[in-house]
Amino acid sequence: MLTRQSLLRVVTKQQHYQQNALLLGISRAYSQKVSLFHSNKRWISMYNAKEAHGNVLPNPSLNTKKQGISLSVAAFLAAGCFVGWLVERRRNIKYTLDASGEGIEIDAGISPYPTSINAREGMLGTTYTLLGCGVRYISVATFRLYALGIYVASNETSKIVNSLRETMKKNPEVYPVDANLKEYEIVENYLKDPSKNVLLIDNLMNTQIKLLAKLTPLRNTDFTHFRKGIVKAVNKHPEASKHREEIDKGFEEVDQVFTRKGTLAKDDDLYLELKPNGSMEISTLRRKNDSYEKICTIQNPIIGKLMFSQYMCGPNAPSQMAKDAVAASIVDLFKDEKAN
Repeated sequence: MLTRQSLLRVVTKQQHYQQNALLLGISRAYSQKVSLFHSNKRWISMYNAKEAHGNVLPNPSLNTKKQGISLSVAAFLAAGCFVGWLVERRRNIKYTLDASGEGIEIDAGISPYPTSINAREGMLGTTYTLLGCGVRYISVATFRLYALGIYVASNETSKIVNSLRETMKKNPEVYPVDANLKEYEIVENYLKDPSKNVLLIDNLMNTQIKLLAKLTPLRNTDFTHFRKGIVKAVNKHPEASKHREEIDKGFEEVDQVFTRKGTLAKDDDLYLELKPNGSMEISTLRRKNDSYEKICTIQNPIIGKLMFSQYMCGPNAPSQMAKDAVAASIVDLFKDEKAN
């Protein structure tokens, strides 16, 4: 099993503390401004009264203003520190195996993610093994949108090792070898580097490897949202600007074939299956009645290639958690190869 026990972590519910902290800082700053306004207003009134008698009062708001600024800055810094802590905590969210030992518990509101998905008649034609999973957030705040799992065809894990090894060998100027490190340590370092991992994963996409993305809404949503998500993921790929014309043609196909309307309920699954020819088949699994349905196939290979690559590399992956988990599993493949 690629997803080892050491990689499994407990997912805890996160409240919107960050938003509250930011609001606290804003309201604190606003209240100080209001206090300063009233303080100055009172001082002006008193000044006008005393000026007629030749007595000028010192402005008491000068010290108050300094205190107000200090409190506002302190509140802002506290909110910023809390946001930083929250983001770091989100990166370190952990998983656990479910009671059966065959699934990963990502969120209490959805079914565990299986460590393998077996081929079923009328459903996926290949048995897949989990590389990594995580949660998609739509902002810095802890707004959880959907869970994401990346799977590889169980009989094609060797393609990952061979492809990355070949890319590093053919590009020594990009991937210099440190003789003091083991191979898996070198791979781990390059997979963590957004400037290095894009070429590794993009070349992997050219090996006709079979991959599967499993997306599970954490709240009721609609197909339009997922269609927009595909477009957004492709556009955010670091190499998207180099393939603009081809991508635009692919988007035209997405609009033509991905026309499904309606909702996708919480805990339903949307499958995106990358085929050897580069096409991407989209299907759903309705949890309520266990019904599987194929929605469409996007034939243009640029869409599936860049979308899966964006899930697995680069600086702006839809789920940093899933990307890091995939990288850890790839490193494990190199470790396991040396151990055998």
